[in-house]
Amino acid sequence: MRLSRQVPAALFTIAVFLLCLSPIRLDDLFLYLTFGRKLIGDGGFGPIDTLIFTIKDYHWELWHEWLAYLIYYGTHSLAGYEGLIVLRATLVAATSFIVWKACARAKLNPAATLALLSLALFVASPRLFRDRSSVFTDLFNLCLLFALSDSRLQQAQRKWFLPGLFLLWIQVHSGYLIGWFFVGLFYLSNWLRWNKKERLEWTIIFSGCVLITLVNPVFLHGVLWPVRAIFASDWGILGQITEFAPTMSADFLSDTYKIFFILLTAAGLLSAASSLKREGPFLFLVALTLAGLGFRYSRMAALTGFGMSLVIAASLARSRFELLRRESKLQSSLVCLLIVAACVYLSSTSERGLRFLFAGNPLHNSVPTEAVNFLKTLPPGNVFNEWVLGGYLAWELDGRQKIAAHGFVSDPKLVEHYIYRFSVSREGWNDIVLANDVRYFFLRRQTFEESRHAAWIKELEGPAWRAIYSDGAAILFTRAN
Repeated sequence: MRLSRQVPAALFTIAVFLLCLSPIRLDDLFLYLTFGRKLIGDGGFGPIDTLIFTIKDYHWELWHEWLAYLIYYGTHSLAGYEGLIVLRATLVAATSFIVWKACARAKLNPAATLALLSLALFVASPRLFRDRSSVFTDLFNLCLLFALSDSRLQQAQRKWFLPGLFLLWIQVHSGYLIGWFFVGLFYLSNWLRWNKKERLEWTIIFSGCVLITLVNPVFLHGVLWPVRAIFASDWGILGQITEFAPTMSADFLSDTYKIFFILLTAAGLLSAASSLKREGPFLFLVALTLAGLGFRYSRMAALTGFGMSLVIAASLARSRFELLRRESKLQSSLVCLLIVAACVYLSSTSERGLRFLFAGNPLHNSVPTEAVNFLKTLPPGNVFNEWVLGGYLAWELDGRQKIAAHGFVSDPKLVEHYIYRFSVSREGWNDIVLANDVRYFFLRRQTFEESRHAAWIKELEGPAWRAIYSDGAAILFTRAN
């Protein structure tokens, strides 16, 4: 990239980094820390879930993200929660930088690039601040699409490094399946264009991307587990979890967000369709895939936002939209000024950025830190908890008390009967609470207030239970006798 493009790219990457320096919320991150501690301490996980009491002898599957556990746990051990925030910001900033590079490769001017990346960030925003191993999948998918959309890749030696990406990918997240699909689309889309030598080379590379995933702690089982999970009869139960809801029907997404999501998706499909003659069907098939994933699962917001932006940039690489390529020193200066202003603002606010990072309050106020500290002072006993609280409880309690559920439990019986049905009826109270000798009920304050008319809340407010701790984040009940 020329200097006039390098400066805005560097400034934008810094701005995204600052934007992502924000508090840690309740998420699977705390399970990664729990499993990382267990892996370091015990050398493995064992076949049976040792955290929950609700399902006897529940077989958990954990090895598919073992390296992610160690990365997060190691980062926390070295730099605390602040280090985890910096890790998240670095990964998201790297993903954004790849899209900016794709725009630079297409010779889009800084103003067009900034507009496209800003839209991408907005569409990706529901997942930008989540501390999940899926952020590695977003980054690796963008690396993969950046490479596959490069017309020079077929002659470049770097194409032989693609299997190495999948070797790392399978150790951190099961999203490598999407990567397989993209490589497969590239392979089929270019088969008729390639000569005999190119077909042989890409057959070896594609096969290598698949076969190298066998190099994982549980070999073939590790490769097939995500496939079996997707096609299992109980996969549909995940639809009851918010992040698996379709984007257009997700209550937690605003109408404004949905409009911009549709606009970016439509722009990606149209630009890819316009490049069919020049580039072949690959980019259009990628755009269709991203659109399908994005509309079907709201959790695919980041991949859709960044991926569609990359598709748009790649589709415009040899287009006739010269207006998007015209640039001047004044334009570059204005873009840099806008980004610098954003960086200054992000550095001064107490809610995110550098000022927040060094303020000493890395956890969001929805994380029930004080309530859990109080729980740790009480006699041991089974704790019934909401799904979203499971990871944090598991991390803080460190095996001292068993919990009802956490984010790595997808058993339909637990989801349907033990968690969600509590919100509408008293069904199963005796089987779940009394039979399992539940001693404590740990709820978010938000859940308690929103469910005041639920039968199980009325049970907790009855004579058999009493509230022993309450603050703005959580409320804790125990048996009265």
